[in-house]
Amino acid sequence: MTPLALLTLAAFTSITPANAHVDLGATPGVDARKAYAAELAGDAAGRTSLLADEGSSGFVKGKFTLSDGGPNTLMIGGFIQSRYQANFRDTASSDSDYTGGFQINRARLKFNGSVWDKAFTYNILTELVSSSGSATLLDAEAKYTFENKVYVRAGQFKPMFNREELISDVYQLTAERSTTNSVFSLTRTQGAGVGWSGSQFRAAADIHDGGKALNTEFDSSKEADFAITARADWMYAGDNFKRYDDFTSWRGASYTGMIGAALDWETFGDTGGGAADKEVLGATIDASMEGDGWNAFAAFIYRNTSPDAGEDVTDYGLLAQAGVFVTDQTELFARYDGIFPDDASGPDNFNVVTAGSNYYLSPQSHAAKLTGDVVWYLDAESESALVPTSTNLNLLPDTEGDQVAVRLQLIVLF
Repeated sequence: MTPLALLTLAAFTSITPANAHVDLGATPGVDARKAYAAELAGDAAGRTSLLADEGSSGFVKGKFTLSDGGPNTLMIGGFIQSRYQANFRDTASSDSDYTGGFQINRARLKFNGSVWDKAFTYNILTELVSSSGSATLLDAEAKYTFENKVYVRAGQFKPMFNREELISDVYQLTAERSTTNSVFSLTRTQGAGVGWSGSQFRAAADIHDGGKALNTEFDSSKEADFAITARADWMYAGDNFKRYDDFTSWRGASYTGMIGAALDWETFGDTGGGAADKEVLGATIDASMEGDGWNAFAAFIYRNTSPDAGEDVTDYGLLAQAGVFVTDQTELFARYDGIFPDDASGPDNFNVVTAGSNYYLSPQSHAAKLTGDVVWYLDAESESALVPTSTNLNLLPDTEGDQVAVRLQLIVLF
């Protein structure tokens, strides 16, 4: 019994006569003093436990946590993403090229918590690069959330643009994000932003250095002179935005739906002296639905590049995917995504079909997950000016199209 519970019990005993009984109706012989004391002790123990969870060190709410008992906390976590990949394709030199092997696709450490005030939080995410073993900085964000749920943030982070990119690598439906995402995503950058979240609506805006500006200096030619991204989401059914931290919907979950849209505008030409004068305007709209063991998601992406010298180039991306649980731990999924370039970018579209399955070792938990999928790249990678080769996508150089990639993956969170 906790000290608080013992004190409560002692106080009650001292003010209650030893021979006091209370008539409880159908049970006249019950010792009310003992029953009530037990109730008080249980309540005190419960309250003490809650207080301990709020400010204690240890494994708290699924995180390894260090705490001073007050607002200063440090939580340590991360994940390992290990794959076996096999690739089958045709090239100019052979009609049956095969490449296969193992890969540590991602190994990351995360440090987050609060300092000075529970509302003042920080987040640092690092990655151990599989090709060299060296560490690189991904996220370094400081954030303050006011009582009215308005927040301000600064540092290095993902701009609030493409929803597929905003979902963590470990919470994707397939083994890897889509090829469309690799072409249109802003990935990470440095900047500052403001946002707000209510029960069914949320909005955010960031001023930053432009898309794909990870770990760049302020005078880098890779950076935009100025960039701003804004996103809004409306949850037309349901009232819990945590449902949209992943793409999965467990069995027994209620129906929820969300529509989101975002804009990104960037201008280049002065910073670093190396970037061509141009403006880039991006836009996306997406829809998400989740129900009792099923999920669906679709997104459309637009990007217009307007150089000072030359014609405008407009490219489009499209994605649609869905998943369904066939047992409590087995989820089947399928996805189509396509890239439709402007004639100036290259005349050929690039279409991809993906299908596979997830197996959650612990039901309704992402803590450990096995994923197997097959990706069919219908069009030749060499014919697309927008789509680069990528070992993450298991997309290798080919000249004939119909490239097939097999991915077997294990994710472990800690």
